[in-house]
Amino acid sequence: MLQGGYKQSFLNRKKSAAAFFFCFVVLAALLSQDARAGAGPDWIYNQKYNFWLRKPPQWEQSAGPLGGDQAEQLIDPSRNAFVEVYASSIPEKVTLQYIADNWEAKAREKNIAYLQKRISSQDRKIKGVPAILRIYEGTAAGAAFKSYILFFYEKEMAYVVIGVFPKSLSGRYENLVKKAVLSFRLIEP
Repeated sequence: MLQGGYKQSFLNRKKSAAAFFFCFVVLAALLSQDARAGAGPDWIYNQKYNFWLRKPPQWEQSAGPLGGDQAEQLIDPSRNAFVEVYASSIPEKVTLQYIADNWEAKAREKNIAYLQKRISSQDRKIKGVPAILRIYEGTAAGAAFKSYILFFYEKEMAYVVIGVFPKSLSGRYENLVKKAVLSFRLIEP
């Protein structure tokens, strides 16, 4: 019995050690994930351009290759609204106002429907860094759209964060889109 008891005790210790090891491995895996995941499941981090953006609940993050200067794309599951981030290196010294005005002029040349009419332009600070938030309206194929566009310039990088939704669905999308656009930042939330 002593020997059997000893054997049983040894097996129990072995199982306890295995359970401890399993818990340790799971905990280590969770802790070793990118520390940036600590911001919560709603926040996404773009490593290439070093920015953070809050993803509205249930929205999808584009997994495919994005073209040109497009750095990020978030899409409402019903495909009624989206938020996109464009990033571009601008080595020469320019003002934020120049970036916003120049981008707007070029977008209007391309007849981008969601920014036909500027409703407002507001100077803001995002975590202490100057930004400009512009609100636009426009129409395409008989549908009216509203957009929030944030212009941000820091360390020779220009960022344009665009959120667009149908005006007819403002009650459903306006706060989600505005919150996502204004969540843009270069430091961990």
